[in-house]
Amino acid sequence: MLIAHAENDWDIPDFHADVLFNAFLDGVLPRLKHSHGALQETPDTLSVSLERRAVKRKITKHIDMGNFGYIDNFWDRTKNRNVTLVKAKYGGHDYLGIQEGVQDAMGHMFKL
Repeated sequence: MLIAHAENDWDIPDFHADVLFNAFLDGVLPRLKHSHGALQETPDTLSVSLERRAVKRKITKHIDMGNFGYIDNFWDRTKNRNVTLVKAKYGGHDYLGIQEGVQDAMGHMFKL
């Protein structure tokens, strides 16, 4: 699964790509239990939140690409797939896919 987005996309806000990536990531993290309401933190929910953060750091690889942007990825063992987010600083809505960095990520991921 490859998610690519440019921060300067004025048609679709770039946080949509983050939400989508995190939705895939959420499926492999320990479940949160909210028995007292979403805004109330208990020792149990705090423990699970800290565990989720530790698991996220352990399974997610972050590569800072300087002026290009960054790449985050993880292996989803439950679905047997690689989930990758390529977040470029530039490319807008229409020109992201022609950037060399995005094409390199696609080539590496799909063995092209």
